[in-house]
Amino acid sequence: PPPPPPFFQSGVSSVSVNYLAKLSELIRFIGLRDHAHSDVLRYITRSALEDLQATCTLITELKDDGALKVSGLFGFDQSAFQSFPETQRISDPYPVPEVLRSRKIIWINSLPEWPDEYPKLKAIPFPNNEQTVILIPVERFGVPVACLTFFSVLKIEPDAEIQAFLGAVGSVYSLYLFRDDLESRINEAAESIMNSRIRKPSTNDEPRELSDRQLIILKLISSGLTNIQISDQIGYSESTVRQETVKIFALLGCANRREAGQIYKDVYFEKLAI
Repeated sequence: PPPPPPFFQSGVSSVSVNYLAKLSELIRFIGLRDHAHSDVLRYITRSALEDLQATCTLITELKDDGALKVSGLFGFDQSAFQSFPETQRISDPYPVPEVLRSRKIIWINSLPEWPDEYPKLKAIPFPNNEQTVILIPVERFGVPVACLTFFSVLKIEPDAEIQAFLGAVGSVYSLYLFRDDLESRINEAAESIMNSRIRKPSTNDEPRELSDRQLIILKLISSGLTNIQISDQIGYSESTVRQETVKIFALLGCANRREAGQIYKDVYFEKLAI
């Protein structure tokens, strides 16, 4: 097994976690609909990290100006949160910048005592008697640009399985956090393929072979609805609607929602009754 992360005390029993079940539940939760950020952090704290007895969670993001700022939190005591530095830089001697520099999970189970490497954090209070803090890098297309941090009342001993589980939680959370970027990349790829290989149908063409579900989604796209709004109307997850939208664009040879809506009105509206 790999060597344990720095800043932990040995001799503490490992925590038993049903990793697969927790990850499956988290993926299902995020995939069902477009949740508010606070709801996702609450779910990660209360469900995904339940067996690790997490008390609070926060996400710190690297902004365009190079600053690291907290963009979401759940369960934090206000007095403790105010004690954390409001803004950090990637070169600062704090755990979050170190996570982004190293691309590794940092694990500290000596709380309320912080390691000597972080003298400015030693005065931070922990009213819930937290003993462990774990910081997980969150990557955007392979580049660490955020850090998911959670505190636990347990003194948790690092092991390879828990680290793998936490790394997977960070990856799943990344899919939520940067979902708009992912959808944009999917649409760009689909547009590139369509522009190079697929001829756009004219109003004289016969309607392309679309499934009933795709026809309904196409009709709703032509009405100006977003994927989330379509998901709410037809009862499918936003992820399913997004995938079907990409397929529709490919079948119709269109590059965006506006073109898809116009093709529906020109080609399908009078020929198909949906």
